[in-house]
Amino acid sequence: MDRSENLRSIIQMLLDERMEYADWQIPDSLPEQQMMMRSLLNVRPPRPVDDDFLKAQEFQLKRDIEGYKKTTQDDLISMQTGLFGYKMKLESWLVIKILA
Repeated sequence: MDRSENLRSIIQMLLDERMEYADWQIPDSLPEQQMMMRSLLNVRPPRPVDDDFLKAQEFQLKRDIEGYKKTTQDDLISMQTGLFGYKMKLESWLVIKILA
């Protein structure tokens, strides 16, 4: 899979998440695809993604950033942020439900 195909697959996964993006077209040029991917990621609410998305995104990072190497520390930071982020949201929701 080349760079453009990978970007297209990431963009398509992001577009498929929201009904309001159903009629959006993926641009042909690489710079426009990169801009669209970044824009969609910026407005995407935090929620779980599947492994295919994570693999495609990591593949894109490896191509975009010279010398990119994922470390164990990256995994630990991602896990800690994700766990605590969801935990705090869940606790806040429970407190609101209990007090309501």
